[in-house]
Amino acid sequence: MVTKLLLVQCTSLQLSAGPQTTNVSENVDSGSNHLVQNVGSLTGDVSQPLHNPTPAAATALGQSLSEMSSLGELDLNGMDESILQSEEMEALFGGINKTLSSLQVLSLWHFNARGSLAPLTKRFQFFPNLSNLSLLRLNMDEHDLRGLLESLTSCPNLMSLDLRGNPLGSQDRLESIVEQAMPLVELYYW
Repeated sequence: MVTKLLLVQCTSLQLSAGPQTTNVSENVDSGSNHLVQNVGSLTGDVSQPLHNPTPAAATALGQSLSEMSSLGELDLNGMDESILQSEEMEALFGGINKTLSSLQVLSLWHFNARGSLAPLTKRFQFFPNLSNLSLLRLNMDEHDLRGLLESLTSCPNLMSLDLRGNPLGSQDRLESIVEQAMPLVELYYW
């Protein structure tokens, strides 16, 4: 059974595993461990509001991610290109220290994450079956791109890389850079 985690606009959490559905709609205090207890015991779909998550709540969620061995899809959607700093990225992804072999799809979008992607990209080694990576509208720069391409060598199953909405220069130039680094990966960019 594969689990899907969807964090929409940094205000809700959704997990799904198979055809069964479970919904939780209670509010969670930003510093509460209640979120982690719910995330750790899920077997169905969950919508869980997160109101102004503190760094402690982000860390708790990040630590929970490493325990989700059946996580197949992770989708984090920002709100109006909210700023996602290195500390927040480290809180979310820094706790991943085990292989998540079920993770095939990872999407991060609508954040201003310029210069903050390293805590995520250095965890790609734990996602060996990642096949689709979408980093949309993150305000990525050349430094972010270089770090990303270097880290993706640990994802041998990557088939699709979506970088739409990032100011990385011309499409021809970016296609050339990605093709040199990863010739079998389909790039989406404009």
